[in-house]
Amino acid sequence: MIDNQADGKWMSADEAVRQYAVSKEHWYVLASRKKFRKQKFNDGVKRYFVPNNYEMVPNIRVISTNNSVDEQETKEEVLVKQLEEMRELLRKVETTRLEEQVAILKEDKQYLRDKLDDVHAQLPQMLEKLGRLQADNISYKSQIDSLTTEKDKYKVWYQAQEKMGDSLRKDLDEYRNVILSFYKKYSSSI
Repeated sequence: MIDNQADGKWMSADEAVRQYAVSKEHWYVLASRKKFRKQKFNDGVKRYFVPNNYEMVPNIRVISTNNSVDEQETKEEVLVKQLEEMRELLRKVETTRLEEQVAILKEDKQYLRDKLDDVHAQLPQMLEKLGRLQADNISYKSQIDSLTTEKDKYKVWYQAQEKMGDSLRKDLDEYRNVILSFYKKYSSSI
């Protein structure tokens, strides 16, 4: 594990959420936005290096109570003043947080706009390729149809040749039988 360094400290997202009073999702946005270094430690926890000068919520001063009425009123006034200061600070923090989110959304919008422009630029080429593929498909289909027709023609011709070959074999067998019978007749007579 890396020790805290003089110019900052390593803290997990859970620790940062407690320290800076933000949601986890907002912490991830802040860490990304501020480009805090992150590292997974031996215990399996991802930690972020937060510089010492990064503070979102200041320390709140606690005033000890006294039972005297005058001091109580001044303490109440001080507490009310501190409460108003905290409200103002909270408004500033929320404003800063919302401004950061708006900036992130603007960057995302610009990124998506650029991607959309790229797609629009490539659209005519894609449509042209699609048209060529469709034309090639029609051409290949007609070639397959013609080959199928040719195959059917050859199949019919081959079947006719087989029939003719069968009849020729029968005729040859008959001639062979006739010749053998003549041969047997004449060879027995000699």
